Formats: sequence, C-alpha cells, structure tokens
Amino acid sequence: MTPAAPRLFTRLRAMSFPARAGILVLVMALGYAVVGSVGSRVGPPGAWGAATASAGVCLLGAMLALAISHSLRGPQAARGKGDRHLLCEAPEGPFRQKVPIPSSAQAALVAMFLAILCRMGIPLAFAAWAHLSGGPLAKAGVLYYVLVFYLIALGAEVVLALPTAEAPASAESRNRDSQ
Repeated sequence: MTPAAPRLFTRLRAMSFPARAGILVLVMALGYAVVGSVGSRVGPPGAWGAATASAGVCLLGAMLALAISHSLRGPQAARGKGDRHLLCEAPEGPFRQKVPIPSSAQAALVAMFLAILCRMGIPLAFAAWAHLSGGPLAKAGVLYYVLVFYLIALGAEVVLALPTAEAPASAESRNRDSQ
C-alpha cells in the first residue's frame, strides 16, 4: 500500500453512514455510466434497461449490507455490553433478565451473516427471476450485468464497511514500553 492509502482508509472509517452511503451511490453511478454505455454499444437492444435494473438491485443489496454492518459495529464493543449476564440480585422474580445481551463478537458475526445475505441474496434472487422469466431482461443479458455490478458493489461496500486494523507497534516502541 502506498503511504496515502492508510490515511484514506482512516478517513473512510471516520465518516458517518450517510457519507459512506453517498460514496457507494457515487461508485455505482460511475460504474453504471461506464458499463451501461459499453453494453449499449456492443450488447443487444434493451441493454440500458438490463444495466439499470442490475445496477439498482446490486445497489440495494450493497446499501442494506452497509446499513447492517454500520448499525452493529462501533461503540457497542467499547461499552462492554454482553460481557456478563445481567441478572438482578434476586434469583427469581418478574424483573429478572433471562437472556444475556449478545456480546460484541456475536453481534459482529450476526451482522456479517445478515450483510452477506443482503449483499448476495438480493442480486442473486433478481438474476434468477429475470433469467428464468425469459423476458426482455433475459434477452438483454441481465446475468452479465448483475455479475459486473455485483463485483463493483462488493468492492465498494467492503472497503466502506470494514474497519481498518490499527498499525502494529514497531519493535523499538514495544521494547521501550516494556522497560
């Protein structure tokens, strides 16, 4: 990675959800402009319609995945929720909590699976429906457009959703700290 890349990822990590969503929409719009124009020149009639539908469905899946990953990350782990069972002093009674709050690791795992389901399931279901219906979208090659826009959305959403790891301390600073 170039020296500017870690700074870019740090800035992306600090952005709010609407800013990240805007970047995702911008990346998909640029991809749509390029892929749609190339597809309309070399593809069959109806390529713009297939490109529009595919880009919209892939954007919907990526946006939902980004929202899920954004809502289930961040300060929850810092607060320490879910580190213990939150039961009151009395062993029985109406105010006893029977289920622990999920830990941050469990919440991250659930968020990852829900994001994968949205990111992959929505475009896959659309592609299967459009192809099996045999309509004008299938004749325009909607499967190819879904594949291209899925990869664009996947790359953009993963970069926007995943937090960057903190840089490991150098050996000199670790030695200095241990003394």
